[in-house]
Amino acid sequence: MAKKQGKTVSAAPICSIRTADLRVALPILGSLAKGKTPWVLLSGTPFGHVLRATDGHTWASYRGDVVQCDDRVDPLLLDCERLRQIVDRTSADSVEIIIEEEGSVVVLAGTAQYTLGTAKPDLFPQETIHEVSDVACVPSVVLADAINRTQFACDPGSVRYALGGLHLQTTADDLIIEATDTRRAARSIIARVPPVPKNWLSFEGAVLPQAPARLAARILGGDNANVSLSAKQIAIECGQWVMVTTPIEGRFPDVGGLIDNLGEPAKVSTSDASSLLSLCRQASICTTEDSRGVDFVFGHDVITCRSTAPDIGESEISLPCTTSTPDSITVRVDAAYVSDYLKALAPAAEVAIEVRDADTAIVLRSGPSWCLVMPMSRDR
Repeated sequence: MAKKQGKTVSAAPICSIRTADLRVALPILGSLAKGKTPWVLLSGTPFGHVLRATDGHTWASYRGDVVQCDDRVDPLLLDCERLRQIVDRTSADSVEIIIEEEGSVVVLAGTAQYTLGTAKPDLFPQETIHEVSDVACVPSVVLADAINRTQFACDPGSVRYALGGLHLQTTADDLIIEATDTRRAARSIIARVPPVPKNWLSFEGAVLPQAPARLAARILGGDNANVSLSAKQIAIECGQWVMVTTPIEGRFPDVGGLIDNLGEPAKVSTSDASSLLSLCRQASICTTEDSRGVDFVFGHDVITCRSTAPDIGESEISLPCTTSTPDSITVRVDAAYVSDYLKALAPAAEVAIEVRDADTAIVLRSGPSWCLVMPMSRDR
């Protein structure tokens, strides 16, 4: 018999998990544990515990240290949301999980005791492990930043399914992440942490769906991350986390070729992300869904934004900047597309805007990333 704060249960804890670990893991796992798979799978290992969740397409695992864990006990399938609520509302340093009878467990959290039903572990879908084509080791914080700088350009609703995710490809030196919805495109390049394996072979790439990409950005931090790529599976491992998902099938456009086809030379205006974002937001006040185009006028050391919408009014906002030539060029673009890229940057990040003429896409560059935005018709 085990006793906890005056409450008696009929068995010893099979797992005593630090509350801090659960508060890290359960919110992220809960983004997958919904619908037909509302569970978290708890397994004991000789080194601690593993918590897993899936939506049937993506699997996430968290490996945590424990005060105590019995690795001889079969995995438990627990209600993720109920367990999260228990953890959120306790001040205890650890949560103890005890099997009292088949089909239920007792959860002890401080002075509180809960009895929760469990499901059969074989209801939890298991992923199929595929052979890896390449593994790129990159700084995890840089990878998370690259995902944020590109994922906004995905188009999950496109009939061209490959546009609904991030295209990941490797070279001997870099991991390249890119996305496009055909109206804009974004790319980030991350230098691989040396050394590159001597038997490295070129991998053309796989498309990481947008939702798993956002999930990956949440688990990244601190350590280097290993990105394993193949035509049938993408896995990202960082610290205590592992995420595995199925790529989107389909041919991805040649995003890199877009820049090559723009021609030269370009007029370049340079400012910081915060100032440019403020400019876009102010210019968008006098726009509507039907009339969302904003005229960006690139003059001598100034960018002026003008917008007009029937029944709303007009706006004109200027921003001092540094320009490469004294010539004036006007391009109409959707300011929201420009804002999406700027919001992913640090406020003080330097941004260079390349503009060539009124009918050619503008390109925003910051560090190892860029975003291309197609011009709009002048009658919109």
